[in-house]
Amino acid sequence: MGYNYYGYQSPLAEAGNIFAVIVLLSLAGAVLVNFLFLSKKNEGKYEGFVGWLYDVLSFKKLMAEHLLRILCMFFMFLILGFGIAFMFHMNPLVVLLVMVLLIVIVRLGYEFAMLNIIICRNTSEINQKLGEKHTEHTESHKKPGKICPFCKKTLAPTDHFCPYCGHDLE
Repeated sequence: MGYNYYGYQSPLAEAGNIFAVIVLLSLAGAVLVNFLFLSKKNEGKYEGFVGWLYDVLSFKKLMAEHLLRILCMFFMFLILGFGIAFMFHMNPLVVLLVMVLLIVIVRLGYEFAMLNIIICRNTSEINQKLGEKHTEHTESHKKPGKICPFCKKTLAPTDHFCPYCGHDLE
């Protein structure tokens, strides 16, 4: 199937085969990286770039803030480039107004996204600080509690979530 009268494979069938191979290799790579590199036994084992890569791939270090900033700048430069190109073919005042409006929309979108990131970061810090106070207060009054399997901190016996790293303990 996909071969023509002369025995040659059609370009569409060949592209489909290449696509299938790429999908299978990507799936195999994702599974191998997840189970071999990102396993819990490797946590804290790496330093430098490999440690940073481990943190990024295991979602301990979030990249959304940096990617949003890059996307915002990309769209602003894209708008400026198209605006300058269209300025010679259309009414320059209209093009300038549209450029300013689009840049303001992009910037507002970026700021709203950053507000969500800041709220999440602050909530995480508040939870961590409350967890530290909770642990300080309860450590003198409690029996030895459980230990978080992710960050190895001592927890209260009643904790369902780790107040330090936020992982579910159930």
